[in-house]
Amino acid sequence: VLAERLRDDAVEPRALLAAARPVSPAALDELQRLFEAGKGRFYAGQHEQALAQLKQALEGLERAPPTARTWQLLGAARVQQGLALLAIGKKEAGREAFRRVLRVDSGWSLDPDDYSPSTIAVFEATRVELKGAARAGLSVRSQPVGAEVFIDGAPAGKTPLSAALPKGTYGLTLTLGKQVSFTRAVKLDRDATLQVDLGFESRLSPQL
Repeated sequence: VLAERLRDDAVEPRALLAAARPVSPAALDELQRLFEAGKGRFYAGQHEQALAQLKQALEGLERAPPTARTWQLLGAARVQQGLALLAIGKKEAGREAFRRVLRVDSGWSLDPDDYSPSTIAVFEATRVELKGAARAGLSVRSQPVGAEVFIDGAPAGKTPLSAALPKGTYGLTLTLGKQVSFTRAVKLDRDATLQVDLGFESRLSPQL
């Protein structure tokens, strides 16, 4: 009855657990190999196959424990996904992949030894576009304080945190030592304040 009332908002328990359960830290090496395989297919001209492997790598990386290493892999995979989308003519989708990186890490740059001038031009145009985009404030507090905040996988600082981000929806996770919060989707269409009970959420996480 409840599922009938919720309709599209209902989620099957197994699907919820699959999305919420984090990937093992040991799986990062496998995800990196998957990313490198997708990258290799892209440079071999196999763009559709590259996109399939990159999608699989991204799905795992988005559920991996948030760390600086995870972000470097995640950001690189999103950039590579953008390249593959541009290559098959999906220009807006490609730029959106670039936006996903630049909106949380405005300093991300492309090495001219690894990327063509045309790709770098699109990437830099996306950076300029985001600089002029409408923003909303995000304030994050936690108990205990001093938790590391990851926004879309990118390290953003420690709580209490105040940031101004281009409007949109972001994934937000907090960590402190071995404590990890749930990842929550935060829709920033106006200023928002979040209070996270990290101790409580980290105790529940293993039960998932």
